[in-house]
Amino acid sequence: MKKISNSELVIMEVLWSADEPMDRHEIAQAVDELGDHEPWSLATVSTFISRLCNKDVIGYVKKNKMYHYYPLVGRKEYFRNVIDSRLHDALRMKLPEIIALYTGHKKDDTTCKEEITKFIDNLSK
Repeated sequence: MKKISNSELVIMEVLWSADEPMDRHEIAQAVDELGDHEPWSLATVSTFISRLCNKDVIGYVKKNKMYHYYPLVGRKEYFRNVIDSRLHDALRMKLPEIIALYTGHKKDDTTCKEEITKFIDNLSK
């Protein structure tokens, strides 16, 4: 997955929170309502949307002569990928190896796998 800039991530957060695909005007309005930064012009929002389409993280459908955008990548999937990538870049290890190292288990240890599974299950509750 290609890296998403912080500005592009703002667009993604808007799309992830939407119940249905949004056109660029709706996206721009939602971004402005966040109030985290200076208002963006419609051209700026359109540029970020175009970049996200090129990165294959958002798709679009045409409705009434306008394009409506939706995420192709889920929020959890995106952040899981970011975390895995950053851990690998920083430590040259994957998450299961880091957890195994941290818990003192071998990475193929059944006990370690059970602990990780329980931990993940508790996160989703």
